[in-house]
Amino acid sequence: MAVLLAKRSATKNYDISHVRFVAIGAAPVSAELQEQVVKVIPNAEIGQVYGMTETAVVSLFPLSQRIGTPGSAGVFIPGLRARIVKPDGTAAKAGEQGELYVTGPSMALGYYNNEKACAEFHHVRAP
Repeated sequence: MAVLLAKRSATKNYDISHVRFVAIGAAPVSAELQEQVVKVIPNAEIGQVYGMTETAVVSLFPLSQRIGTPGSAGVFIPGLRARIVKPDGTAAKAGEQGELYVTGPSMALGYYNNEKACAEFHHVRAP
């Protein structure tokens, strides 16, 4: 949607000046794309968010900033616990690569009628 807003000439045919908040997710957002969206919707707070179906929103650009930092998905939402885990299951140190594990009150409890997926989900979800 952000790409369409920024690049489609038809956007000029609509008054979207009433839009005040734009959270862009689903894929990393380049600084260039974010700048283009800001030009199209100059009155809005605009930035990147990160989350998944199972987690809802995990991070959001700081609302103290009108425009999110390019290349950043922001800061973790309050109440969330997170850690980076290496392939061997140990905690990664600063600068080491690993997988992001998160938990908090907004996490899904499991998958409806799918015991196998629930077992896998509960195995990896607790930081």
